[in-house]
Parts: sequence; structure tokens; C-alpha cells
Amino acid sequence: MLINDIDILRIEPRVFIDCQAAATKLISGTDGALSGSTLTSAGSNFVNAGIDGGHVAVVNNEALEVDSRTSATALELSRPRADSADAKIAPGPGTALSFSILTFERRTLAEEAWVLGALGIDPSHPVDPLDELAIVDPSPVERLIALRVIARAFEIASSQSPADAALAAQATLYRRLAGEERHRTIAYLDRDGDGVPDTTRRIDVVQFTRA
Repeated sequence: MLINDIDILRIEPRVFIDCQAAATKLISGTDGALSGSTLTSAGSNFVNAGIDGGHVAVVNNEALEVDSRTSATALELSRPRADSADAKIAPGPGTALSFSILTFERRTLAEEAWVLGALGIDPSHPVDPLDELAIVDPSPVERLIALRVIARAFEIASSQSPADAALAAQATLYRRLAGEERHRTIAYLDRDGDGVPDTTRRIDVVQFTRA
């Protein structure tokens, strides 16, 4: 995948709090202990649950980055950062904390497939096979995918709580942001592997350039 849950978190942390019904819960517990940046849970097995860096943990109603898994019962966490290379920002300490690890992976896969397909990026194309590795600077495409995931998550949450005006407002906001991003997203593609883009594609207008 081009993005993971942390990429979504860095745009909108509340999606992991307000839209849990739209996510997949990988694990949860009530015995979380935070010390520095380390979350431990003696009753959990993070290895078996497939949890590692890139996931998001909701601890005591705060959405946190999972920076790494250090053992079957311990994770390194951080408050949201601008970049994963930045120093971890430790959350507050605590014991007997409720926590859950949520993922929007299924929704992300669906939105990534839509975006890449709309850009004409298809590794199985019989004439012009391309995959996401051909995108030079994928950050605009990644942002579009993340915005579409967030918009859809708020739409699902709003549909399940129709009286919640705040969820409806967030759904409307992120659908608008995703639409605006779609119109301005340009994918520069390197079709011959020389590191230099030779094709420009947009979602609204797909352009082809002979190599």
C-alpha cells in the first residue's frame, strides 16, 4: 500500500476516535500501561495480532502512532508527528488503561485501487503495464487516498449516527477536500525506469506520452 494508518492519523486524528465502526479492530484490552513512549499489555500478543509500526493505537481515547513493536506485549508509541524520522513524542503515563489497535487497511486498499485505476496505473494492462512504483513523488497521490479514506469513514459514522451533526459536518468537509484534491492531483510517471518522469496523468484527464 502507498499509505498506512499513520498517514491517515497525521491528517485527521479524530477519525480513529469517531469512526471506529468504519475501521477494523485488531486487538483491544484494559490492562495497558504507559511509561515514556512504551505501551505494555501483559494480556496481549501483538505479534499474533500482526501489529507493528504503521498502525494506530487508541489509548485512553487518544490516537497514537505505533512506531514499532518491541515484543509480543510491548509497543513503542508517539503522539502524532510531522514525520516518522522526528523524535517520538511520549504520551502521558498511566496504568490500567483501555486501548485498542484500529486499522483502515481494507478501506485504504479500496481507495488506492480506485485512485490508481483512475490514473490509468494498472500492472496487468496488456499494452502499458505500470504499478505504483512508477510514480515519481507519490505524495500527492498518497494524500488523495488518505482524504478519500477519511471522507468515507466519516460518511459511514454519520450514517450510523444521523443525529450527530458534527459527524455529518466532518463527512461533508472531507468529501469536499477529497474532491478538490482529486482535481489538482497530478501523477508524474517514469515509464522506462530512468528516474525521470515521461508521462503526466490526472484523474479527470488521462494523458499518454510516447516514450
